[in-house]
Amino acid sequence: MTLAGIGVRGQRPAPPPRPLPTYPPGRRCAEEGCPTTLSRYNGGDRCWAHQAPEPRAADARSSASARERRPTADRHARRLLAVRLRLVEGRSLREVALALGIGENSAYQLVRRWAPLLLEEARRAGPA
Repeated sequence: MTLAGIGVRGQRPAPPPRPLPTYPPGRRCAEEGCPTTLSRYNGGDRCWAHQAPEPRAADARSSASARERRPTADRHARRLLAVRLRLVEGRSLREVALALGIGENSAYQLVRRWAPLLLEEARRAGPA
């Protein structure tokens, strides 16, 4: 069987990946009394059990997102506006979303989550 007349598609093979850095074999953990022989791929001077923990990217993201979730005056104003437009002025969710520059589902979630809380806050504050 020949491949004459058959279009064969493919691509050139990628170059091999760069080799990982290696370190001298037979190194021991620097922690006193630890008998662990370090891997040739471990560039540190301690085994995993004695290394100081490094912050992970996920931890950094979660702390950043926690900062973003803190209520600010701007967020509070947006929540109040969403609830006021929907419940007081009777606007549609589409109109609320357009006024806030967010999606319709986000507007729904804002109103659904914050309306009861803001109404309770207003009740506790009493008449203005």
